[in-house]
Amino acid sequence: MRVFRLWLALSIVVVATLSLSSPSIADSQDSRPLEGLAREVTARTYPISNEPSIAFIERRRATLSIALKEVIATHGSPLLQDGSVEDGHIRLIYRDALVVVTGRYSNTIICRIEVPVAKLKDGFDSAVVISLAARSCRAVEERGWGAAGLVRLTPIGTEALPSVTAAKVAIYATDEPLTLYPELVREFEIVAHTSASLIRGIDRDDGYERPGSTQWRYAWFANGSILALRYKVGKRDGLSSSVEFACTVETPASAIDSLEGKFSAWCDRQEERLRPGLSGFIKATGEYRSKQPQKAEAPRPYGGFHLGAFPPALVRSYWLTGVADKAPSP
Repeated sequence: MRVFRLWLALSIVVVATLSLSSPSIADSQDSRPLEGLAREVTARTYPISNEPSIAFIERRRATLSIALKEVIATHGSPLLQDGSVEDGHIRLIYRDALVVVTGRYSNTIICRIEVPVAKLKDGFDSAVVISLAARSCRAVEERGWGAAGLVRLTPIGTEALPSVTAAKVAIYATDEPLTLYPELVREFEIVAHTSASLIRGIDRDDGYERPGSTQWRYAWFANGSILALRYKVGKRDGLSSSVEFACTVETPASAIDSLEGKFSAWCDRQEERLRPGLSGFIKATGEYRSKQPQKAEAPRPYGGFHLGAFPPALVRSYWLTGVADKAPSP
């Protein structure tokens, strides 16, 4: 078992430069709201056994029970036990601490999170604290996967970004850009042998994105790179979304002055060029996928248009000519 401190020492510094002679509004003391949280919260991992003769749900419950017994052995009986092993998420309320034992955030790891609330000076929401802490458990699990289970994504085309050293741009077709981006982040981590430092995920208001509006996702990495995704919100028909374009740029952070300029222009130019042939590309890809043999040990990926199989000849033709109206034989 390994204990991971959440070094989340984030500082929020608001700097305002005023042309007036009045004192700057930045004269107030800097605020570091998560500094105490980063020092105090701990997350411990309990790997779930991979014994194939025992059903996964039973192995999961057994690991949850072990972690729960260890908490009670260490801290004693709680004032309240909220949740159960069957729920997969247990909160133990102590006089000066919240302890959570959970399997909700990882597939093969049970996470035990301890928050000594008496030492925290700000009113943190417990669900946010637990989600932040559980990320360290999830990261341990993902590092253990390596490239196993990674579905390599197929871009329509890739290029070097003009006049930007070491920057690579790509364009994808997807109906689920929010599931596309996590796959791109993980693929970048594996290929570049690095890890993500900060990822722009889904904010509370992102569910209200207007059709046609331009949206961004981006992540910083330990090797000094930035990966950005740019897409325009497509139309929705009930629960289904239309297939649209999404562009990415991979670049050393020091090599690019703005994500809006050359990258956005490249993306708009490629979308305009490829738009007339998009419906033909979607149809031809669907015909190709319907002819693919299904293997029981390797089911077809699901979760978005970008996760299915793409015929290389069709993709190559569409990228070069902007036309794709016939699926090649598998």
